[in-house]
Amino acid sequence: MRRLNERMAAVVVLCGLWTLAAAGCGSAPVKYTPGVLSQLRTKLQAKTMVIKPFTADPSLEESAGPTASCREATMKFIQEKAVFKQVLADPPATMEDVVMVDAHVTSLRIVSGAARFWGGAFAGSSEMSVTVKLTDGATGAQIVEKAIDSATNAMGAAWTGGATDRSLPYDMGGIIGEYVIDTLGGPVKREQPQE
Repeated sequence: MRRLNERMAAVVVLCGLWTLAAAGCGSAPVKYTPGVLSQLRTKLQAKTMVIKPFTADPSLEESAGPTASCREATMKFIQEKAVFKQVLADPPATMEDVVMVDAHVTSLRIVSGAARFWGGAFAGSSEMSVTVKLTDGATGAQIVEKAIDSATNAMGAAWTGGATDRSLPYDMGGIIGEYVIDTLGGPVKREQPQE
């Protein structure tokens, strides 16, 4: 009888922990609701976005793959939101209403899979810093320049077996895409969440 009570207590505790974990996994409110995207399209639909090849400091070893991945993710993020007339990899023939995105990776550290396996959280965090510059295609005038940084959580990276380390360049591309849209789109009226 005592063994049955211990098992029941263990099941109750595990169910409680599972419930707490599931409750903690709630999603954040969506930033780009249909109403917000509609406002952004109204403001930006005449503009063409050119995402130039991202560059990296020569001192950064093995930066070609992460840099290309970051650019690809930036293009994908901006294309998915469909707020610009078009998103191109190469400049068009006419530069009227074109915004150029230049990005330069200034710092990059991605913890290797072996280091993450053997060192876990003690291998440290992966990090990436990118300077993003937006310029007017017709005049060449700089619109804005900003340094954007992102880093993984060492414990989270250890828990996921290094998945967050490997996805950092792709995640950074989404951050850059969001920055570009928000900067050029300006303030928009956000919808209040319904309860």
